[in-house]
Amino acid sequence: MAADVISVLPLLVVILVSLWTKQVLVGLGVGVILGAWLISPGIMPMLNTLLTYLYKELLIPGNLHLLVFLYLFGAFIGLLRASGGIQGFIHWLEPWTKTRRRAYGVLWLSSLWTAMAPDFRILAMGPLLARGLAKDQKDLIRSGVVLTATATPLAAVLPIGTIFVGYMVGLCAIAAKSVHYTGSTYSLFLQTIPFNFFAWAILLLSLWQSFFYRKHQVLEQRKQAKWEKTMHQPAFSGEWGAIGSGGSGEHQLNIKPGEIAEDVTPHVWHFVLPMLVLWALTLVFTYISGIGYSTNPLRALLYADASKAMMQALIATLVITVVFLLIRKETISNLMKAVISGGNEMMPVLLLLILVWAVAGIATSLGFTRWVTSVLGAHVPHFLILPMLFLASSVLSYFLGSTFGVWGLLLPIAISLTLATGTSLILTLSAIFAGGTLGGFASPLSDNTATLALVLDKQVMELTRPLLIPSLIAGGAALVGFFAVGWI
Repeated sequence: MAADVISVLPLLVVILVSLWTKQVLVGLGVGVILGAWLISPGIMPMLNTLLTYLYKELLIPGNLHLLVFLYLFGAFIGLLRASGGIQGFIHWLEPWTKTRRRAYGVLWLSSLWTAMAPDFRILAMGPLLARGLAKDQKDLIRSGVVLTATATPLAAVLPIGTIFVGYMVGLCAIAAKSVHYTGSTYSLFLQTIPFNFFAWAILLLSLWQSFFYRKHQVLEQRKQAKWEKTMHQPAFSGEWGAIGSGGSGEHQLNIKPGEIAEDVTPHVWHFVLPMLVLWALTLVFTYISGIGYSTNPLRALLYADASKAMMQALIATLVITVVFLLIRKETISNLMKAVISGGNEMMPVLLLLILVWAVAGIATSLGFTRWVTSVLGAHVPHFLILPMLFLASSVLSYFLGSTFGVWGLLLPIAISLTLATGTSLILTLSAIFAGGTLGGFASPLSDNTATLALVLDKQVMELTRPLLIPSLIAGGAALVGFFAVGWI
């Protein structure tokens, strides 16, 4: 028991250092070094242990698969951006945003096309809102909140075609292996979607705010004025900055406030065709991979090897997109630069994953699962497990500004609690997914907030209160939901 307590130190140090430095990668780096030292004291033994765990995790086929998928997804987004596809899509939508109701309609209808990555969606749609609703600044901020709600929260519950799917399926695979779950990893991920109570609550709240909200101008203006007098603009870091790349969102994105780069010729088909191909091929390959289990399309999709299918679809889409763009007179050198640049933008996330895997492996070797079983499993009521995980994930992601980082940090704890208490793996994963979604949506340190402030030409703190209030409402609803399912 006393020896097992030591297993808590690496994870505790990771959380404390991450909160102190606002850099998740720094916290993970310190935690993995400490854990390796606890296993093998001494500089050379520690380095050997550290490399052993890093190599061990990298050699796991599922882990390597996820790293390659995320890099290629970044490359795909780079192609869309460099070929003028994003700009073309914006120009095509602009005539439909002349009125408030049309602007909100376009905002929601475009979500399925642009939710592949939250920052991508905000960069694509933010300038459009800034131009369409510029006359009403309060409505502009409100529309920005709705846009953010249809970024991370929506991406967290879409079952296909987003960077979140690849990452979340990867986390589910780690959890499934740890608890000896024998079902399909993709099926496990799909079962967590209905229980991401925060995502569904904030989406419903945003839908109401878009089309049914009646603002009380005088009261709202007084509250906003009082808030702005008490707040000052702080420094902030985006998701990439929060996990270790450094620099503010403005320097990273390299765009002017209220717009995205204008140095490419807009071509709407450079966006629409690749997206259609990606969605279609993902569905086709997913069905093909599951047809051996059942000829029923729905059951085939549930039992499919979705990770493999998404990788195949992404590679095929990249090849088709490059050929299409070459036919459209794009130069091969520019396309290769776009592929490499887009893929390299994912490197902080890839490093994050590798360090999370290493920390989890080291903590397990030190006896973290046994400690959780003997302490939390014996003394914490089972119905409190899910609310506790949700609150911990929400608070950490809000103060760190990193959805992916907090999911990775809390995954070992969620797995250990599942083993120790018998709580459903689906529900423990859902609780940390929901809490991380809240932080990604509401945190003034998140890349979503930094990007939104940039494209709307607002200060970050002007968006803090409009994001925080709906987050508290939706978060309260989610907390009640996790209490309820915890009792069942």
